[in-house]
Amino acid sequence: MEFQTIKKERSYIETNDIARSPTLQTILMVEKFIDENSGEYKKTDLFKNLPKKVMWQTFQVIMEYLESVYKIVYDKKNCIGGLICVDIAPEFWRMDGAVATINNQKATKDKDKEELIFDEKDLSHNLEAAEGCPVAVIKIIDLETGEQLYPKE
Repeated sequence: MEFQTIKKERSYIETNDIARSPTLQTILMVEKFIDENSGEYKKTDLFKNLPKKVMWQTFQVIMEYLESVYKIVYDKKNCIGGLICVDIAPEFWRMDGAVATINNQKATKDKDKEELIFDEKDLSHNLEAAEGCPVAVIKIIDLETGEQLYPKE
């Protein structure tokens, strides 16, 4: 059996020691400015023309967050431990005892449910993992449209 190493791209906040966590008010301000000026500015110009100044590192964190448009909703309590998600996307899934768990520190977790917001570059891996689940406990949701991509409702 041949194994392939998958290099995971790290987020801006993981690679930059001085990145700050933005407030909700700052995120909403940037999002509103983008909506009102869609297509007018490139990223650097957008940053320079914001109505209120923010640190570049904070702006980078906000942009990374706004580009994350998909969500995994995992019904952990109904998982049967089929391992398919772990085999298909080990960078996102690992075993935790008899059941799978989302393999990401940014995931919100409780004993019955886990959620993770991710971006488009990881969509195909996560869709494939969800489609492979024999009990359909992995939902993939498009946050922009609200559509549940898998399983189809």
